[in-house]
Amino acid sequence: KVYFDRDLTLLERPPGRQPGDFPWLADHLYSLPFECPLPKGCPTSYEGPHAFIRYFARATVEEGSKSKTAYFVKKPFTIVAPVDAPANPEALRPVAASEATTFGGCCCRGRLTAEISLPKSLYYPGETVYGSLKIDNRHPRHVIEQIEVRLIDKVTRVQSGTVSASRTVLSRQLDKSDVKSRSQLRRDDIVFLQVPAVPPTTATPDQDMKVNGFDNTSSPGSATLKYRKQPLIRIDYSIQVLCGPRLLLELPIIIGQLEPSNDTVYRQSVVGAKDVTETDDANKMPFAGPFTFAPVYPVGEKEQLNGK
Repeated sequence: KVYFDRDLTLLERPPGRQPGDFPWLADHLYSLPFECPLPKGCPTSYEGPHAFIRYFARATVEEGSKSKTAYFVKKPFTIVAPVDAPANPEALRPVAASEATTFGGCCCRGRLTAEISLPKSLYYPGETVYGSLKIDNRHPRHVIEQIEVRLIDKVTRVQSGTVSASRTVLSRQLDKSDVKSRSQLRRDDIVFLQVPAVPPTTATPDQDMKVNGFDNTSSPGSATLKYRKQPLIRIDYSIQVLCGPRLLLELPIIIGQLEPSNDTVYRQSVVGAKDVTETDDANKMPFAGPFTFAPVYPVGEKEQLNGK
């Protein structure tokens, strides 16, 4: 969707001059300032392998009306939508999951069971996720050495309901000292991970035509705002714990968005920079490139998160 599009003349041939004879100063910086008000209701920036919400400014330069070559330069930028309504109180309740699997064969067959629990399901970027992990005393020895924790995001296209494959946003191997025990493996204070810089879980849309903190009656872009009653894509998160090669536990969590303040710290997305080439860039020559971009998101400091 194009929100701002304007043709401007950078240099014009003065009267009496030959075509191509411009008063160009080689050491002079030419600039064309512009402004573009952002429409209300724009969703937060997101970059993923299966879907993205991307904002950028792009300038295309053509050398005269008869030139067949067009040059372009682009600059992506991040939009962080206003904070929605407070999270559901259910998000503050503990969550848990358990799984079981068999291992070995014939007379050496065994059964492995594991349980994982978190004191709540709502977390904010910058917050540390503590939890409990319990594995029965019949586990193979190598299980303790192969416990991996992952933060997973999943994208759903809201209109079609199509769910993309999950993506690992962050992973870490638990240290053996974190889970070491004698007979039964159980720890109630394990540090699973620290929530990195990521966009928040997509909130459930308000049925009163309120989108990202704005109501439809006050928006100058109401003609397009009605299409944003439902989000373009839905982003959901979960924490996975892989015990050995075969036992996988998964807990859905909610990642909230911090309210911006003068002390808000923005950090680059944990997934890093991605190529932001568009299909309509193919018929133009880039001024510079390749063009890559990583969104930035608010991340809380320890003192700020303790107040949540």
